[in-house]
Amino acid sequence: MRAADQPTVKPEPVTVPHLSGDITPWVQQVLDLQDTLVKFDQSGRDPNRKVGFELPEQAVNEYLAYRLHQKPRPGLGAVAVTFLSQNEVSIAFEVDFDSLGQWTVSKIPDALRPVLTGKPAMRMTVQFDASNGFLSTTFKGGVGPDGNPLPPLIAFSLLQALELRQPESVDASKPIPLPYGLKRVWINKRSICGET
Repeated sequence: MRAADQPTVKPEPVTVPHLSGDITPWVQQVLDLQDTLVKFDQSGRDPNRKVGFELPEQAVNEYLAYRLHQKPRPGLGAVAVTFLSQNEVSIAFEVDFDSLGQWTVSKIPDALRPVLTGKPAMRMTVQFDASNGFLSTTFKGGVGPDGNPLPPLIAFSLLQALELRQPESVDASKPIPLPYGLKRVWINKRSICGET
C-alpha cells in the first residue's frame, strides 16, 4: 500500500478534565507538603535536614483544580498536566481568548485573531530542568483545540501571554528560583519529585 493510499488519522481534539475543585485526600497531600516546605523555609533551611517528596499526577491535577476553584486565574479555565519522560510536561488548559485579546498579544497575526475567540482547550508541552535551586524551561510545542499542531511562534506567544498575566508575572524564558529552598525537581514515571 502506498503512503497516498493509507487513511489519514485525524488528530483528537484537546480536552481538559473538569475536576470538582474540592479538598480531596490528594489535595490534602499537596497542602500538607506545602506546610512542611514552608516550615523548612521559615526555620532557616537547615542543610543537615532534607525534605523530599513525590506527588502523583492525580494529586497535582486535583490540586490545580482546587486552586483554580479557590482563586481563578486571568485567562485560564481548567488545567491538567500529564508527566512525560525526560522532565517533559504536557499541559492541557482552557484559555479565555476573549480576555487574551484585551491583552494585545503582539505576535498573533491579525488574520488569526477572529478565529481565536471563546474558551477552547489547548495543549502545550514544555521540558524543564530544575537543579541548583532554579527552574529553566524549554518550549517543545503546542496543539490547538482540534488537535492539530500550532505554529511554534503562535503557541509560544500564547503561553508567554498567559504566564505574564498571572499575579506572579512569571517569565518562563528566564531561570526562575525554586520556592521553599528546593534544590532539585524531576519527573519519575507519572509523579513529580523534589528535594531541598
